[in-house]
Amino acid sequence: MGAKKGSTIPILYKSASKYIDATQYANPLTQILMLTAIVVGIATTALGLALVVRIRESYGTIEENDILIAERSQDVSEINGSSA
Repeated sequence: MGAKKGSTIPILYKSASKYIDATQYANPLTQILMLTAIVVGIATTALGLALVVRIRESYGTIEENDILIAERSQDVSEINGSSA
């Protein structure tokens, strides 16, 4: 999609005392956007995994039901402890 038949890399050079026409260059934008999408995807995945690791360190599990039970029991113990 970003390449043209007979195109070259987008570096200006002088050939026979004139510069090569800009229409002969391949468009690097498509490759740049793809690399950017890959980097953003990897960064998002890394952030998600870091959150999962922190949740597991805090609760000892990553199962939603177990975390909700732990949170509810902590809330109940705080209520009972503060009223006594």
